[in-house]
Amino acid sequence: MPAAALSMISRVTTADVAPGDRFGFWEDYNRTALVGLSCTSFSERGLLADQANFSLGGVRLADISGNAHAVERTPHAARAMPKDSVFASLLVQGDAVFMHEQGCLSATAGELVLYETRRPYLFGFAGQMRQILVDIPRALF
Repeated sequence: MPAAALSMISRVTTADVAPGDRFGFWEDYNRTALVGLSCTSFSERGLLADQANFSLGGVRLADISGNAHAVERTPHAARAMPKDSVFASLLVQGDAVFMHEQGCLSATAGELVLYETRRPYLFGFAGQMRQILVDIPRALF
């Protein structure tokens, strides 16, 4: 069986977006590319993030990097924008905290976090970060 080809779907950056519009831009983009969520950052520079999305057979990959920020999939977002996938998020750079209904865990570069998009969560990054996120449809998982 031939190997699946990796093909780029899209690439974005907030660097070219006015600082006051970056959160809305990032949320709108992710709603289409990955999953509906909200974003916040306490950085005085605002959200500085890049994302490249790829297709690989039946899964999608996202290479995401940015400064300190948090993304949250609230219970309302999970109901209003349903998605039935499992995310496998490999933290390549930085430190993170992952909060969900059953608790909280810390992650550092080299660690993998698996989580369902049907359930609410918050993923926070304390500083400069990079992650490779694999979007696996539940039926395939």
